[in-house]
Amino acid sequence: MGQVRSKFSSVPIPSGDLQLNGSDLVSRGREDQTRLRDQLVELLEGLTYSKILENQAADADNIQKALQKIPMPMGKTIIIA
Repeated sequence: MGQVRSKFSSVPIPSGDLQLNGSDLVSRGREDQTRLRDQLVELLEGLTYSKILENQAADADNIQKALQKIPMPMGKTIIIA
């Protein structure tokens, strides 16, 4: 849309000229593309195998810490398979 509005920077109307904002739309589109590309790179870096393993290890540690705080009845155990 920005490119189309850039072709016609002003449109004549009965009471004068209407100025279109094509260059503004093009620059905002480029900024959005850059921001989205950076977000995608950040997301993909978080999906590497080593990052997934780190997250799973952290989850397992948190579960172990939570289980240590649960009161256990006499002679009963919790087994995590």
